[in-house]
Amino acid sequence: MQAPGKLDVAVLVGLQASGKSTFFEQHLSGRYTLVSKDLFPRGARNKQQRQMRLVQEALTAGRPVAIDNTNPSPQEWGR
Repeated sequence: MQAPGKLDVAVLVGLQASGKSTFFEQHLSGRYTLVSKDLFPRGARNKQQRQMRLVQEALTAGRPVAIDNTNPSPQEWGR
């Protein structure tokens, strides 16, 4: 249960096929908005910017977010 005015951000990081999506489905689905680069079109540009925009939109709307991020670079961790 979240405290009033507090939002959660769950960052799911791991190798491909390590169980991130399964963990989301079993433990966070229905309560968290999923933002995953895997759901973007294959040729999409600026995936990192798009991901961060979707995270910000969900948080601004008052929804907790789960970010599925396979092997983020050091630059991505900074954000």
